[in-house]
Amino acid sequence: DYIYDSYATYGDDAQISLIKPDNFDRFNSFQTSVAYNPTFGCYSPKMSASLYWQDMSIVFCGEKRVFDRPSGVFQMDNLIQLPKQTTLNVGVNYCTSGDYELGWIDNNFSCSLDVSKSIGNWTVSLVCDDMFETENQHFNMYGNIRKCTIEKHSDTRKIELSIRYKFNPAKSKYKGTGAGNDEKERM
Repeated sequence: DYIYDSYATYGDDAQISLIKPDNFDRFNSFQTSVAYNPTFGCYSPKMSASLYWQDMSIVFCGEKRVFDRPSGVFQMDNLIQLPKQTTLNVGVNYCTSGDYELGWIDNNFSCSLDVSKSIGNWTVSLVCDDMFETENQHFNMYGNIRKCTIEKHSDTRKIELSIRYKFNPAKSKYKGTGAGNDEKERM
């Protein structure tokens, strides 16, 4: 069974709560995703969309509280192959508000930028995560007698420079020219 944190009053004092794991009745949930990754010359967008829905409810402060609002996640990466083994990627991520387990999650947006350059066995990458500083979390969690509201404003914006070196890179075992090149390309 699904386990969630339930709240109970401590003795006669309604101001003090005990949190304990509790079994939850069965509930229905549905998740689906679709992705599309075409290539147009040097441009390769990657798009995906996911949808989550559940049919869950608890008794909250003496009344039935239903958690059945669907939520979605939309992601898009825009990879561009530039000359001289350089790539540029702009990633966008958007989550819609909705119910998840015993809580409600607010919408969320983030955008990142990644530039990479390969020189032989070396790769240099410059990454900027959460460029607009919008990746904040707002959610409500419910127990049988308590509701917790959490607003998390994290400083998730960062710039990162990484330098990588490949030791003993694998060589292709399909060598040669002439007959069979089409088959080797297919493999």
